[in-house]
Amino acid sequence: MSVEELQLRIQELAAEIERQKEVLNQLERSKKATQRQLNALRDPIARLPLEISSEIFLQCLRSELPRPDPSAAPMLLLNICNAWTNIALSTPALWAAISIERPCHELLRIWPQRARSYPLSVGIEGELESEIAVIGGFSKKLKHLAIDFDENPPLSSFTTLGPFPSLETLDIGSLAQREIYEVSITEMIDLLRLASNLVEFTLHNVATRVDYNEKAVILPNIRTVKFGAALLELASYDAFLRYISLPSLSTLFLPLRVISVDDFVLFWKRSSAPLQKLDLGEGCYELTFLELEPCFRLVPSLVHLELCFELECLADLITVLGSSPSEFLPNLQSLKIEDISI
Repeated sequence: MSVEELQLRIQELAAEIERQKEVLNQLERSKKATQRQLNALRDPIARLPLEISSEIFLQCLRSELPRPDPSAAPMLLLNICNAWTNIALSTPALWAAISIERPCHELLRIWPQRARSYPLSVGIEGELESEIAVIGGFSKKLKHLAIDFDENPPLSSFTTLGPFPSLETLDIGSLAQREIYEVSITEMIDLLRLASNLVEFTLHNVATRVDYNEKAVILPNIRTVKFGAALLELASYDAFLRYISLPSLSTLFLPLRVISVDDFVLFWKRSSAPLQKLDLGEGCYELTFLELEPCFRLVPSLVHLELCFELECLADLITVLGSSPSEFLPNLQSLKIEDISI
């Protein structure tokens, strides 16, 4: 055969190989599709009523705020067979919570769509500016929002997304303890005002910038306020209590780092809250029990109390509790005291 004929033959064989590869690819796709159909027929999950199979899928979630992970629910459930995909997409509660640790606009759009009318729980970590506009698309469906930032939080940008009529819990701060970030009290109050049904509010590692000149704002529905215990020597968020009134407050975790006892007393008189649980943490170790006694007398509803005192302060507390048990904290059921001097 001539050179030209051999070259032509090689081209024909190469073309045939490509055709056979495509045939093989088609057969592989057909095999996978058939296998998925067989899996669906054999799968007991697919034969269950949707409400039962949906509940089983919900039990596969690893946390209340799952991270998008192809190897874990809910995303993994989309890759087993057609029947499981249909079940997962027909279970809006599977998509009602998400935690994002880096900018991911597409996932923040997909999750709320799949959740349909379900209330949403969203956690965002890291850079926030690029995600804020996306959150605006479902702000009215937000039930829980956790913001773990690595920069000064743009709270003023969040206020442009309100109101947040379904928001029940709000968690703001930096859990990684990298450093303290500063927030404006005015911006924080503006944000809380937009969440009229908020019941729980938490701050971590935050310093408050005092720029609020109006009367104390009343936040009528908040029942729990927690000021995170990390980096207490730097955080100053308890000063925030000088500018709010919480008439429904039942649980308070307070470092008592910046707010004075006098301001704390004014807060209680202003709120007249039915407080049941109070944890003053390590923030009160520089105070004596006698200095804090006026605060305790304003909350006779208190059931659980946790303190950090020098051991010598314990005698004053025991004396007052023993001398007037029916007058001083009459509803107290549990008392935990940590000796800060150890």
